[in-house]
Amino acid sequence: MLTCANISGLYDRGRGLLKLLQNLGVALIGIIAACLIAEIGLRIFGPPNPHFFTYDGDRGWGLRAGAAGWQRDEGEGFVRINRDGMRDIDHSIAKPPGTFRIAVIGDSFTEAQELPRMATFWSVMQDRLAACPALAGQIVEALDLGVDGYGTAQEIMTLDRFGWKYHPDAVVLAFFNGNDFRNNSVALEGDKCRPFYVERAGELVLGGPFEDSEAFRLNCAARFYSRYSRLLDLLGNSHRIIKSFRARHNPPPVGHEPGLSDSIFAPPRTDDWRKAWTVTEAMLLMLKRDTAEHGARFLVADIGSPIQVNPSRVATQRTEARLGVNDLFYADHRLAEFGRDNGIEVLDLAAPMQAYAQEHQVYFHGFSNTRYGSGHWNALGHQFGGRMIASAVCRMLAPQSNP
Repeated sequence: MLTCANISGLYDRGRGLLKLLQNLGVALIGIIAACLIAEIGLRIFGPPNPHFFTYDGDRGWGLRAGAAGWQRDEGEGFVRINRDGMRDIDHSIAKPPGTFRIAVIGDSFTEAQELPRMATFWSVMQDRLAACPALAGQIVEALDLGVDGYGTAQEIMTLDRFGWKYHPDAVVLAFFNGNDFRNNSVALEGDKCRPFYVERAGELVLGGPFEDSEAFRLNCAARFYSRYSRLLDLLGNSHRIIKSFRARHNPPPVGHEPGLSDSIFAPPRTDDWRKAWTVTEAMLLMLKRDTAEHGARFLVADIGSPIQVNPSRVATQRTEARLGVNDLFYADHRLAEFGRDNGIEVLDLAAPMQAYAQEHQVYFHGFSNTRYGSGHWNALGHQFGGRMIASAVCRMLAPQSNP
């Protein structure tokens, strides 16, 4: 039975609910206003945000065409992205007569945001090849197709979409053994917003959650598009800032660098690592076939990890002892052997760089604003690597003498 007391109680509860909704509305408006003020403040007074990367429905992400700005987190370089999403100048699609073109694919070592473009290894390689007898009279033109964080599957897709239309005469894959094997494994790689090649019914096919799940792809897209907001970008990068702070105050064990894999220094001990090797080798064979079909030469430049080329023999010995290995060159020896067995030119950069670094006590990795002996190649690393790659390309092009 509805009584006056019941009606009064309902009225009081209704007023309470209305007041709660009003308070929530005021709070929500306040949060939105605060976010808008923070967004405007960051855009006006915050540090420059060139925003080099964007979502890519095929590769996961790529460089944003037309982006430009300074990168000063590691080293320093002015970065300009061309119309095809390459950290490079624009090149004519039609290859000029008398031009020898080299497409260079790889990850952040190849993109090389840490230095000016002319100091990168592919620019050094281009300049050095001008003196190659096999290219006498030709103009050498290197195209940088490297993108930060890429695995070999993404590099193959980049070559297919952008590289081949420039009709390169050679392809150089800068293979960073520190994380490329992991990047190629859907089981080992943490960032799965990328395509993977996986074995299914004895064939190599594209797979993984990025390929198989539309919902996962939408989540990946949201991750990149949120970076157009300065506030969301700052919040998204907070974990990286915290990890960097912790790394400075709690240094990792000697020879270990966050983001790199110690498992490359010994034969694979798990099925996931064995599959990572198998898939990687299958993709190298795929690149060999693709380059042959396009009438181009193919070179794998095996970029060593920072600890392999550390100038301190004590540091490398401690790493060997910690890992229980005799040396740190398992991956390099195996890649070289695989190349010999399958007719793929493989250039091992780690061993000669280690010898030079320990003889001259110099660092090929690191910068004054980071830590020497870790991270990416500095100017000396790019100079040394570019010269060695140029020599390997020149040897590869030299006419074979008859026995």
